[in-house]
Amino acid sequence: MVFLFHISYSDIDSLVRNIDFPSMQDGPLYRVMFPEDLRDEQRDEIIVWHTINMQRAFSSGTTFCKACTDDGEAIGFAVWVWDVNVAKNSAQNTFEENPRLPQTLDVTAWQDVSKRLMKERRQVLDSLDNVLLLASPAGVKLYSKFDFETVGQINTEKGVITSMLWKAGESRRL
Repeated sequence: MVFLFHISYSDIDSLVRNIDFPSMQDGPLYRVMFPEDLRDEQRDEIIVWHTINMQRAFSSGTTFCKACTDDGEAIGFAVWVWDVNVAKNSAQNTFEENPRLPQTLDVTAWQDVSKRLMKERRQVLDSLDNVLLLASPAGVKLYSKFDFETVGQINTEKGVITSMLWKAGESRRL
């Protein structure tokens, strides 16, 4: 079984080292930002940089949750930034306040991709309509916190699948 918990500040280093960094290495964003061949000390530099940025975001009104197994082992996490201006300012401050960027970081590619991702996010949020999703039992509590309402349930031999609806224009959180 998997449980969701709020992340504490002290969780961040472990989450970056054990979950985020290993999972992002094959992703397109990482491959755009960093060269293929890195030495151990270069990897550590990237991990420290990412940890510092997550720690800064932690105090800026973002929402952090982690998924853990029944024995408490973290197996995933999510970070939400609800205000476009917070995300924009955070990205700009990260660049301006952090002269110790990883030497291997392709800053131009990083800035270009960041701008394009922010533009895409704004387009999605501007055209946001009602959202219907199917939630596992573990997801119902999480989605409820963000104003999704239960509109139906299907009982299966493996558990309940809940249909949840988020109504555009009625939410305080999106």
